[in-house]
Amino acid sequence: MTAPSAYYDLIRYLVAAVNGRRIYPPRHPILDRTLARVEQSLLSLMVSRDEVQLGVLGNHLLADDLPWEEQGESHSALSRELKARGIDKLTFQRGFRRADLESLVEVLCGDRASGELKSLGGAASVSDLLAGRGVSRIRVGQLDLEKKKEEEPETPETSGGRGAYQEAVGGLQDTMEGVQAGRLVRIKQIHNLIDLLVEHLSRDPGPLLMLTALKGHSDYTFSHIVNVSILALAQIQAISGDAEVIREYGIAAMLHDMGKMRVPKEVLEKREKLTDDEFEVIRRHPMETLHILRETPGVSDLALVVGFEHHRRYDQAGYPAVKRPLPQHFATRICTLADAYDAIRSNRSYQRELPPEGAMEILQNQAGKMFDPVLVRLFIRMMGAYPPGTRIRLDTAEEAMVLKANPSDPFRPIVRILGDRSGGEADPLRLVNLTERDPKTGTYLRSAVGSVRDQPSKS
Repeated sequence: MTAPSAYYDLIRYLVAAVNGRRIYPPRHPILDRTLARVEQSLLSLMVSRDEVQLGVLGNHLLADDLPWEEQGESHSALSRELKARGIDKLTFQRGFRRADLESLVEVLCGDRASGELKSLGGAASVSDLLAGRGVSRIRVGQLDLEKKKEEEPETPETSGGRGAYQEAVGGLQDTMEGVQAGRLVRIKQIHNLIDLLVEHLSRDPGPLLMLTALKGHSDYTFSHIVNVSILALAQIQAISGDAEVIREYGIAAMLHDMGKMRVPKEVLEKREKLTDDEFEVIRRHPMETLHILRETPGVSDLALVVGFEHHRRYDQAGYPAVKRPLPQHFATRICTLADAYDAIRSNRSYQRELPPEGAMEILQNQAGKMFDPVLVRLFIRMMGAYPPGTRIRLDTAEEAMVLKANPSDPFRPIVRILGDRSGGEADPLRLVNLTERDPKTGTYLRSAVGSVRDQPSKS
């Protein structure tokens, strides 16, 4: 297995090479030595793979689509260099040459060293400049609005998980505020947002699931519905391979709370406990959702059903009341589970968020009552007791970030170590599977003790 420290070396030497080129002329001995170290780092990483990929997600750097939390100065510097040129992904392929690395460094610092980027139109020219220098084994991914017709369309892969998430929240907010103003639901926009999330989840569910774990989103109503949609899509994707079913379930999940736009804002956002009359207003939102969706052309029957019965509960003890109780639709059960889980995990004005293991305990306790017991088991197996994005404490006194659930044992995910036993910083890309055992004793090398709710800043 390739040593993760090679990523750190690659980033450090690549930044040093770009900075060095701004000081020294081409072929300078110091620059040559730095480029040799870049080359060696890449070759070390390519022992077991055909390409190495660096990317930018917000202000953070990714390695092969995996983020890491501790961002040193080299990480920040390279992130700034790539973002300044509109580069979202930088891919090195097996077979690259030293001359390719020299060309890349020339292009990255070209706006200061040779003026090429300025003369050819800035960041949009990066691909052209590399191609013009005969570079074929180093590729860049760019998001350039001016050249959108000439380049491949932006996808969740090029925009990153955060871009897809933010686009979904923004698009949903636009639609729901339109409903609040008396306009019809923009159903085509909802379809497009679900297609965006489906495509991203199909490639790798990890980044979006990690984003649902973040609780710093500015507007709970819209981010909550997007989280519910992501969690519902992840569930149905784990169950069904039918693309149309997955899409319809996702659309129903995103539309399920439209009726809340007809709840007075002072009730919806009230910080104190609701009065009985106010709670009755809240309880009417499933019917309001039904009325809104009935008026919207192109809405499926499934969306109507989920919108109406997502508070009916698995045991039929919820609301709205009906004359002849019927079992919840399977899509509603999926949506209800996602809805409740994200609500439990959210820090709201009247409710402090629960840690993920506490949320999972509630789901288990309510299995057969509020929730379908089979889906609860599948959900816990999919998310794990500590879902992606959760920071946890280990019995070794280390802290770690969960990257992926382990279906065979929900309490033993795959994690990235964040700090060593003495409290110092660890290798930022050190991945550990908590199912690993000591070969001599058979005992687990590490076990999760619990999640870390408050993440202390490191001095």
